[in-house]
Amino acid sequence: METTAEVPVKSAWLSKINWGEALKLAAMLGTTTGLFSIDVELQNHILMTIIGVGAIYTWVVKTFLKPSVTPTSAAKL
Repeated sequence: METTAEVPVKSAWLSKINWGEALKLAAMLGTTTGLFSIDVELQNHILMTIIGVGAIYTWVVKTFLKPSVTPTSAAKL
């Protein structure tokens, strides 16, 4: 007997992970492209913080706050 699970499907535009990744990208680009006038050592600390906090954010969202899938993910099932 097969069992099926029903999960809500939502647009990728509403994905917390996608928005978190976009914010990480924007922060990284702002830090490394000279948008802010900061020295290299401080840039490294900022980038390490962005990567660390971003990894924890993605883990928490994916593990505890993701009750739905996107249409693309559902199509792969």
